[in-house]
Amino acid sequence: WQFNKKSDSASSRKLFRFSLIHLPVLMIMMLCSKKAWASSETNQEATSNNKLSEKVNELFENSMRLFSPTSA
Repeated sequence: WQFNKKSDSASSRKLFRFSLIHLPVLMIMMLCSKKAWASSETNQEATSNNKLSEKVNELFENSMRLFSPTSA
């Protein structure tokens, strides 16, 4: 991480912004990958959950590219 190498306010802001996106996305992904729910699922609900999971994964990958450190 850049924060370990260069701990200034700019890198700490980047790390904080990354955590603001990373943690909620991680929670959503955990909910989407949950195997059993309190009530039984129908096939339509299962397909909508799969679509939601795909969207969340796409969002996570895009955010990882956005916040990945670049060599300067």
